[in-house]
Amino acid sequence: MTQRPQHLMRRFARTQTVFFWEEHIPCDHPLPYLEHHPFPADGIIALRPRLPHWWNADQVEAGLRELLDMFVATSLRAEPLLWFYTPMMMPFAEHLDAAAVVYDCMDELSAFRFADPALLEREARLLARADLVFTGGYS
Repeated sequence: MTQRPQHLMRRFARTQTVFFWEEHIPCDHPLPYLEHHPFPADGIIALRPRLPHWWNADQVEAGLRELLDMFVATSLRAEPLLWFYTPMMMPFAEHLDAAAVVYDCMDELSAFRFADPALLEREARLLARADLVFTGGYS
């Protein structure tokens, strides 16, 4: 079964290139790098940041920002539409100029067990910046 995020991204990919930035994956390599994984059937390219597993939180945020900036500078021709599914990506992406910012809030992430304490503050920043917000629930 396809949820709203997958359904929407596939529809957007019919007419636009869709890059889906995934959560970073710790690795043994000493330098950060970005993997590109195309899904031709869907028209989506998954971007998987790989960062040294020994980096602390500040290094991770700086590394993600650097990878994102390099990707935007070398791969995009126009301001991107930033579509967030989690506010945890705000610290390294909020500086970007964007055509629009969308927050697609499928779940109340702060209610999850072991939720990151920074989640509420980051969500407040994302809500303040968002041009459009979708939420989960019954309609």
